[in-house]
Amino acid sequence: MLALVGGITAICLYLKSHNANNILENLTVEQAEKYYGQYPGLLPKVGKSKVMTVNELKNNGYTPEIGDCDGYVVITNKTGVSKYKAYLKCKNYTSEGFDEKKLEK
Repeated sequence: MLALVGGITAICLYLKSHNANNILENLTVEQAEKYYGQYPGLLPKVGKSKVMTVNELKNNGYTPEIGDCDGYVVITNKTGVSKYKAYLKCKNYTSEGFDEKKLEK
């Protein structure tokens, strides 16, 4: 019984943490969408992708509320519709697929 309670507690803590990280990524995507909503001519053409760092967002007045996290958003246009995916690196969390080299642009 104790193992069951411990297992359930661990799962709940994982889900709470995972949800918070998804929220941070979603906040970052929202700011990138706002930026490109103002400047749609800068979106990648069909078949292309583009990277925008969190620092670039901040420098342009679009500040995601993500604490001390750093990261970037990849904007991909495969079929004429832009898709956004955020990758963050925080003190206690790093997005799956995060690539430090993308911050060096």
